Parts: sequence; structure tokens; C-alpha cells
Amino acid sequence: MARYTSQHAELHAGFAMPDPEFSPAPIWWWSGAKVELDVLRDQLDRLLEQGVHNVVVINLAPSGPSYGALADEPALLSDDWWDLWAGLCAHARDREARLWFYDQIGFSGANLQGRIVAATPEFAGASLEYLTGENELRVPDGGEAVGAWAVDERRPLKVHNGHVTHDGPILLAYSLRRGFDYTSPEACAVLFDQVHGEFERRLGDYLGDVLVGSFQDELPSLPTWSPRFADEFAKRCGYRVETMIGALWHDWGPDSARVRVDYQRVRAALAEEAFFEPLHRWHERHGLTVGVDQQSPSRAGEPLGCTRQYADYPRTHRWYTAPGSDHWGDAKLHSSLAHHYGRPRTWIESFHSTVAAVRRHPVQPACRVLRHQPGLVGVGAAEHLLASAVLAALPALRGHRQPPVLAADPR
Repeated sequence: MARYTSQHAELHAGFAMPDPEFSPAPIWWWSGAKVELDVLRDQLDRLLEQGVHNVVVINLAPSGPSYGALADEPALLSDDWWDLWAGLCAHARDREARLWFYDQIGFSGANLQGRIVAATPEFAGASLEYLTGENELRVPDGGEAVGAWAVDERRPLKVHNGHVTHDGPILLAYSLRRGFDYTSPEACAVLFDQVHGEFERRLGDYLGDVLVGSFQDELPSLPTWSPRFADEFAKRCGYRVETMIGALWHDWGPDSARVRVDYQRVRAALAEEAFFEPLHRWHERHGLTVGVDQQSPSRAGEPLGCTRQYADYPRTHRWYTAPGSDHWGDAKLHSSLAHHYGRPRTWIESFHSTVAAVRRHPVQPACRVLRHQPGLVGVGAAEHLLASAVLAALPALRGHRQPPVLAADPR
């Protein structure tokens, strides 16, 4: 059979032998046993030999045993952990490898946000809740009244010491403190400083050179209320949401629809200003890419889910330079975001739960499939960053419930 010759030689060459920048980017778990620099150097060399020039470092058990793994050693953000990073960055620079860090803000056992809130309670987020009933309602314990609404008369009611009465059906809205306040610039600045700030202080010479990006996975949902939300709403919209609180749950036409649109618009803007844009600006300043896979159903573009979790998904997620999803998401949505906002890449976190069995060194079978599975190299070369998984310390993770290696060695 005659050998096929492409009529588009330059395009074909880009797929057949992609630039190292566009190689797959395996997730590299620093978990399962004590992680040592010599092992990391050796594994990085093995990855490079097989055409994998990007790796994303993640700790699976950063604050204690998790998913079948013992607590990570060295511990996340400890001096010994940073020493590993410094040694690996020096080796990667010599080998022209590209390293990515995981920010531990989304899917993580690090509980960075919880520790911050424990130290500074005013950095807690809040949720907007409601009760309905007849004649009389009271805010539950732990709640703080936001506003009340006479459902039958479509008008606000006064709340006194968490208690409201009305001769008819009532809706009582209140807030509960929970989670982390991603709409607070002060809270988010502290959060970024614990991870991104430390990378800048400790490894600043490698940023944009060896350290080329970060990955964020499944950011928790944005808070639906905050201590300053009502005042910010009034400033941005020209009326107080408390006076129209019933419109958030009852519909009577364009007037009520406008309130719901304004509510989500303000929620998105506050998060954008406090979290998403500062995250982008930090990466932009250092020449780094930030990739993302968020929660379902947002990553699949489901409209109600996007609104519930992230208020205005296209608006808030335009700030990621590699927007994307795992293989449960929708690549087209994120490709459109990237094209519309001039972002250079999209992200696909693929094969993270593929069943695996490894008999020898954990790096080799993962890389064999990454390099030779039909289509994967082409996807990576076109526009995606492809994340699978490789282990730094395999033996202690035999029972890990999310198999961290891409595929079994067929031999």
C-alpha cells in the first residue's frame, strides 16, 4: 500500500511531532509514600524520553490520609516540600521540561479556605435561604434576616428581631454563614497569598520559564450572599434587593425577572472582581497559563447549573487562559470561550478514572498510551492541554479508589 502524503505538510508535521509546549500534561501525584528528589528527577527524565514535556504536580493527601493514601510526605507547603520544588525546577530547567502547580483551591484535602476562615471568621461566605408559611415566621437559629415578602400582596414586610407576621402567606429570606467568601477581595487576597504568593516568593526565578502554569479543579460554588451584598446591590442597581426579595423565588413577569437578573449579575461581578480577575492578573504578570475544570453540571454548560454554581459562567470563566473541563464536560463551550476572549488554549482533564494495573515503573505505561493512543497527540497539538495521571510513589496507593495511572501495560 502506498504511503499517504499529506497535501498540508506543515499542518501534518504539527500533529505528527507537536511542539513540546503542546505535549500531554499528566497529573503527577506526589502521594502514596515519601517523595524524594532523586525519584522525581528520574521520573521526569522518563517522561521526557517518551515525549511528555509538561507535568502537573498535585498532592492527594495534603493534610492527612485521603483516598487510600497516607498523609503526604513531605507535607504540602512545608519547607521540605518547597525544597523538592526548588530541586526539581533546577533539574527541569536543565532538561527544558515544563512544570505546572495545582492551586489546591478546588478539589483538595488541604482545606486552605477552612483554615483561613477559622483564623478570620469574617472571611466566611454565606448562603441565601428562605422559609414560607402562613401568618407568622421566625428566622432559624444561626440565621440572619435579609427580608420578608407578603406573597399575596406582592410587597415587602418588616422583620423585627428575626420575626415577621402577616395575615396571609409569607416568604422570609435569611442568610447562613458557610463556606468561603469568594466575593470578598480581602479574603481572596489572603487565599492567593498562601499558594500563589509563596510560589512567587520561593520560586520566582522559575515563573514563566520552568513553571509555566497552574491548574484549578472544581472550584466550590460561589456564595449566594455576603455581608456586603445588599449594599453592593443597591449601589450597582439603584434599588435595594430586600424590598423585592420575593422576586427571587416568585415570578410575576418582567419586573420580577429583572430582580433575578440583577441578583445574579451582582453576584458574578463581585466574584469576578475579588477572585477571577485577580487570579488572571497574577498569571498574566508572570507569563503563566491557568487551566481549569469546574464542577458538574457547569463544565457541561448546563444553564441552570452554571447559574446556581458560578452566577454567570461565561463572564466569570473568561479569565482562565485555558478554560476547560474533564471528560464529563463540553469542549465546545470552553473552546468558544477561549476563541471569543483571545485565550490561547483550552483544557481537557481526561482519563482520570480509567481503570489501571501497573506491574513495573508507573511512568512507562501511562506515557506509552499518551504517546501512541490514536488521536491524543493530535488533540494536544491542536489546542488542548491533556491531563491524565502519573504517580511519584506507587506502592502505597495500590488501593486508591480513583486509579491514578492512565492505562494498563498491555504486555
